[in-house]
Amino acid sequence: ANTLWAFGKLKHYDQPLLDTFSKRIAVNCRNFKVQELVNTVWAFATLQCLDLTLLKVVEGEMMARCEGCSEKRQIQPQDVSNLVWSLGTLRERPLPLLMRLASRAPATEFEAQHLANV
Repeated sequence: ANTLWAFGKLKHYDQPLLDTFSKRIAVNCRNFKVQELVNTVWAFATLQCLDLTLLKVVEGEMMARCEGCSEKRQIQPQDVSNLVWSLGTLRERPLPLLMRLASRAPATEFEAQHLANV
């Protein structure tokens, strides 16, 4: 996730590398922290790389995380903000996930910057 974030930050688009990362993440996404999953989607969005398979995997994992209540899996307002921005940038609208995120993250927990990103 950190490497993808760096590629996104540097605007370095390398499709074969993105494909490799996508496949590895799809297999190992349960081992990722929420922020790592969100950063992955952010990197793909920043690079304007729409990978529907990866998005479906991350969507499924995030739906499962919304149901989990352990500290490791807790979703923070910044995670919600960054994920919604990334999905919007990719013009993707996974309504079940967006509705679940909205129900799990009260607006009172968001800072102004989080809301501005959305």
